[in-house]
Amino acid sequence: RHAYLESLVVSYRLKYQHVPLSLIISSDNHAFDFLRARGDALFPGVPVVFCGVNDFRQEQIAGRRTFTGVTDTFAAAETVALALRLHPETREVFVVNDYLKTGRAWERTLREQVRPLQDRVRFTYAENLDIEELRARIAGLAPGTIVLLGVYFSDLHGQYITYERIGERIAEASPVPV
Repeated sequence: RHAYLESLVVSYRLKYQHVPLSLIISSDNHAFDFLRARGDALFPGVPVVFCGVNDFRQEQIAGRRTFTGVTDTFAAAETVALALRLHPETREVFVVNDYLKTGRAWERTLREQVRPLQDRVRFTYAENLDIEELRARIAGLAPGTIVLLGVYFSDLHGQYITYERIGERIAEASPVPV
């Protein structure tokens, strides 16, 4: 990973050495982290507008007057509360996330947000499985369970899948609401 990031630094330095940049738009956690770590050296003084950052904390941009943006936020507690109203027989919420950086950030935030609901329903978090194992696990879920799909872009073996496609694959396998 370090070698890859260093090659990006070299590539960007060559690519943009004669290009006057007015603004950098950064999307998702990896780009945000890269620009926080290397942006000042590569693009001194160039403003950064970020979006799609999960698990954002204001101190991440403390002292960085050129950084501003929009974080990725979601209303997990409200989503689960609505699902419980629609499916009052629910006793368990099976949460699906991948194990990439964004998936881990989403899970941390979700756990915090749903804490007030833990006395009403049990939360189970999917293990780091490949897509077919995940589908098999979901196919075996018992009545009274719902599936909450979080962030899922890659499985255990690095097989990437779009958000829409993983939703389809999970729904096809699931005997319970997704």
